Amino acid sequence: MMSAIISTRSNVFGELVNTVEVCSLGQITACLTGVVGKFRPMV
Repeated sequence: MMSAIISTRSNVFGELVNTVEVCSLGQITACLTGVVGKFRPMV
């Protein structure tokens, strides 16, 4: 469900609060990385 919220670019915070109760930080990070990719700072 979290990936659907992220891909529609709506407010993620409410879903994130629910997600942290049932998912690990690694699972959340993998989901975020899969949808939006990794942050790569400009050099």
